[in-house]
Amino acid sequence: MTSYERVRRAIEFACPDRVPLFFDRLGHSDIAGSGYRTLAPISQQEAREKHLTEWVDEWGAIWNLNPGASHFVDIGYIARASLADYSLLGKYPFPDPDDPRRYENIESTLQRHTDKYIQSCWFTLFEQAWQIRGGMGNLFIDMYDNPHQLTELLTIISQFAVRVITNLHDFAGRIHGIWIGDDWGTQSSTFVSIGQFRRFFKPHYKKIIDAAHRGGMHVWLHSDGKINDFIEEFIDIGLDVINLEQPLLVGIDDISARYQGRIAFCPIIDIQKTLITGSQAEIEAQAKELIQKWGTPQGGIIGYGYEPYEALGIDEERARFALNAWRKYGSYDASAAR
Repeated sequence: MTSYERVRRAIEFACPDRVPLFFDRLGHSDIAGSGYRTLAPISQQEAREKHLTEWVDEWGAIWNLNPGASHFVDIGYIARASLADYSLLGKYPFPDPDDPRRYENIESTLQRHTDKYIQSCWFTLFEQAWQIRGGMGNLFIDMYDNPHQLTELLTIISQFAVRVITNLHDFAGRIHGIWIGDDWGTQSSTFVSIGQFRRFFKPHYKKIIDAAHRGGMHVWLHSDGKINDFIEEFIDIGLDVINLEQPLLVGIDDISARYQGRIAFCPIIDIQKTLITGSQAEIEAQAKELIQKWGTPQGGIIGYGYEPYEALGIDEERARFALNAWRKYGSYDASAAR
């Protein structure tokens, strides 16, 4: 079974031969990136290489950073918003989704990974909006003071994503999934109510998910925090895979009871506790539990490694504990016997 077929079957609950793996830096991955490029005027990486103290994202926000710190542990903070005043909304030069430079490396990447499941892009909606507005607090105020302007801004962001995905339809059948990355939760709850989520954000996520599905692509969502109730909202609009990095925070049993078999999971051994301080036996036990409770005998789970493991203060040996745990318990023949 090819890596692509293994991941597809896991997502679609169609009986893969084993749990797919996503440990690229450790050399065990059924998944590869497509080579899609963002077009920042000055990227974070370029700024660090030149020992600069700021970088500019492609939406125009200026970020200050500590040039001596690794990008794994310090991405900087927004020093100047790209849209501090909504009067500029119709005038600001937002990025061009049709710029051919975004797509120029995709073909060569696809040719290097002919048997793998190919993911493309990394869109944010909630996070992109508050970054454009210069901070999360400003966005929260907008929900009450500037709801119409906020809706217009979210429309611009989602239209950008939809247009990029539509351009990726040219690679239909060769690019298999896209990422959305928005951290929606704190340690105890979501940042906004379900009512606010449904009013402002959910319709735009649906547009993005629908555009990907029209091109035959799955949609993966990453979110940190206690987002238990929001998972239902994402299932409702067709999300295919959810990446959760804090299984102990969301509650392995709660997520299992509510969502097992209804959406595919791409979990990480808990990055706040188990992966950092757990013994090898505890890491193995959590991998086994996640496979049993978040996956099914037909699939529904992908084992993921926290790739910038240095940001957690752990070394490669501990990262390999997690990899080996997913490999040890990831056989579906073994799962059926447990």
